Amino acid sequence: MNKAYDVAVVLFIFKRLETVQLIMEQIKKVKPKVLYVFSDGPRLEIEDEAARVNRVRKYVAGAIDWECERKLYFWEINKGCDKNIREGLDLVFSEQKMAIVFEDDAVPCQDFFPYCEELLFKYKDCDSVQYIAGFNAIGKNEIIKEDYTFGKTVPMSGAFATWANRWNECDFDLKDWPQNRDSNRFDDVFFFREMKKRYIKGFNDIYYGKVTAWDSKFEHDMFNKDRMVVVPKNNLATSYGFADGAFHPQEKKEAERLLKIMTVTDESLEFPLNGPEFVVRNVKYDRERQKKMLEVRGNYFQRRFRDVYLFVKGIAYRYLPKNLWDRIKCMVKSK
Repeated sequence: MNKAYDVAVVLFIFKRLETVQLIMEQIKKVKPKVLYVFSDGPRLEIEDEAARVNRVRKYVAGAIDWECERKLYFWEINKGCDKNIREGLDLVFSEQKMAIVFEDDAVPCQDFFPYCEELLFKYKDCDSVQYIAGFNAIGKNEIIKEDYTFGKTVPMSGAFATWANRWNECDFDLKDWPQNRDSNRFDDVFFFREMKKRYIKGFNDIYYGKVTAWDSKFEHDMFNKDRMVVVPKNNLATSYGFADGAFHPQEKKEAERLLKIMTVTDESLEFPLNGPEFVVRNVKYDRERQKKMLEVRGNYFQRRFRDVYLFVKGIAYRYLPKNLWDRIKCMVKSK
């Protein structure tokens, strides 16, 4: 891009230097006029975390080598990921009408920036759209015919764009969730019972204070207002979030499967974009997206049996000593 980028860019960082370097390399190419960086504070009880956090902060501050309005918020205390992002975006959208947002585990390609810019202005007054996703989460496909489509169950996954009014008007308290749940209001969103159960549990856990998840709250608000997400034909970012903590073979295999559908493809977009004539849900896309995320195989009962098997297998991986687990696998294979 030759001209300065007009849309504000927001980056949340912590202690991942490698991915932050990759993200900043892409941001530097577009030279946004306004750049927000929010860094959560280190947890003092974790050895070397303060040094890692400071190393990332030093790199980012030094990497901003173009003329821009730089807004750096480096917190001394650890707020936690959820609070840091929620409060950070509250601040951003008190000053900006729209913005592109990155977490430190999602690395965009260059097409992501003009894609977001074009669609942010195109749909800013369209009340049917909640946000613009950087991922389609199904990988290369023939389902999305144009450069983008519209879906319901689309991951934000650390690379998205949205507008101040969508964020500021969001019901982060999930006040309508009990009524929505009890009336089965969101039934038409889901194609598989497993997916519906997963969402119900997730929203219940948030509503009753068991977990905090700003992105799920934003998603509930979208369902509640019957909105949709803009979905790109190709993934325009690569997510590295699934690899963290994958210490066991089963977890590594799952991380590899998810990475395949959350990775930038080698296909470029042409601008201006060729999009759908109407803002209508792409049902085929949503079904395929849910199917891939659940890794659906067989009928409902076969899938339930497989879930139980994987649950037991996961416990074995996590708690059995490696030598004992290896002996069990050898015994099973010899049968």
